[in-house]
Amino acid sequence: MDSNLFVKTYSKIVPYEYLFISVINLPESVSLIREIEANVILLDQEVGDGFIITSGLVDVYIYYKAHDIIKVCQEKLDFLYLLKDDSVNSDQQIKLSGIANIAECVLINPCELELKICVNFEGWASKLVNCTELEECYSKLICGKKFASFSEKDILVGTNPGYSKSYDISEYDNITFFINNKGNINQVFCHIEMSPNNQIWIVDSNIRNATPNGSTTLVVSTFLQYARIKFWAESPTIIDLWLQVQS
Repeated sequence: MDSNLFVKTYSKIVPYEYLFISVINLPESVSLIREIEANVILLDQEVGDGFIITSGLVDVYIYYKAHDIIKVCQEKLDFLYLLKDDSVNSDQQIKLSGIANIAECVLINPCELELKICVNFEGWASKLVNCTELEECYSKLICGKKFASFSEKDILVGTNPGYSKSYDISEYDNITFFINNKGNINQVFCHIEMSPNNQIWIVDSNIRNATPNGSTTLVVSTFLQYARIKFWAESPTIIDLWLQVQS
């Protein structure tokens, strides 16, 4: 039965920016623009499937020089921006904050000022998730097993010791080698060797034997980064080898 309990989850919105241009009519003839400040004072957003509509007001203070006096002019500029984002949907609630900066200003004539304003947005998306759905998600994340399998086929084994490839097993918890003796006359003997650097090796298991047309397994018991199998036989034979790991 589905749970009627819900948890509000949050995810960070990828920051984005919006540039817009506005031409401001100054109250008088200006000889110099000293400084311009811009602040976002109102911000609304509407979210749909694959888009965010952001609107708001930017409060602009223009400090200018006229008749050898520093004066200030205030303007409120509105904007509207449509952002396409496949990661959002109408089930979410969006909470954004915005910071405005003057990217460029051009005094077109003594009474007109062109401003290019950049508004940077960042924030969070929230969504109500059914507790049953959330539990299943966590269960897959926490309890899910990572598995890998490696093999070497038709290895010729003689009376002189031979070795498998060396394997980096540092990311796994359970490590098992499987040896299959494909010959029908001679036994194969083998054991595990371990190494911290793929150069210095120590024995990590008792000697196991795979009878003709038989198989055996060897399980790693010591934690070191690298593992391999050492093998030899009474007379030449062929083996297949598997390494299977899980974390």
